[in-house]
Amino acid sequence: MTKKDYVYNELKKLILKGEFKEGELLISENEICKRYGVSREPVRRALKKLKEKGYVNSRQGKGYYINPEEFYLSTTIASLSVESKEIHSTTVLEFKTNLNDMKDYFNSKYLFTYKRIIEAKDNVIYEEGYLPYDLFENFNIKKCEGSILDYFQNEMNLTLTHDRKVLKSVLVDENHVINKFTPEKITHSIQTTHHLYSNNILIQISRQIKYNSDVAIVSTN
Repeated sequence: MTKKDYVYNELKKLILKGEFKEGELLISENEICKRYGVSREPVRRALKKLKEKGYVNSRQGKGYYINPEEFYLSTTIASLSVESKEIHSTTVLEFKTNLNDMKDYFNSKYLFTYKRIIEAKDNVIYEEGYLPYDLFENFNIKKCEGSILDYFQNEMNLTLTHDRKVLKSVLVDENHVINKFTPEKITHSIQTTHHLYSNNILIQISRQIKYNSDVAIVSTN
């Protein structure tokens, strides 16, 4: 086992055991080097792998922070389904049918595109989404106001097989629409891009910025 993999596995174990809580700052590179008796290079590579796997996110000049479990547990579809059942309200900000400008992902001539705010238990989520028109001609703004996962599963009878996620830490402008729905203005968030599949067919891409009262980084202005 390489030093990088050794450090990665040890840190992952600590995260999974809950020794580092969601939203907490991970120990520094220097502390990791001392704890495991390795140089800085394998530590940096291990941290990069933890970030790629969704366990942590990085903030420039601050270090690595622990992500919510839903970002790295393998039960992604299950966690998405649970989240859909916790929705309290949805506000559709924009709903359009546009020419497909995402041809690397979808073959459809047109795409449904939407922007919405989802208010769920302890969370506020800003979501931008894309669905291929050819597969979902009956999709409309009313369905967008509800659970799109329920629409896929119950109305379209699709089996949701996997969700490929891409995570990155983003700055949130104080004038971003999400800040109109949160109790305090957030300045940072994790943007999660979901690629949702039914078998081998990509059926939806969505980008989400989430406010969670337990882990939000708020403006001090």
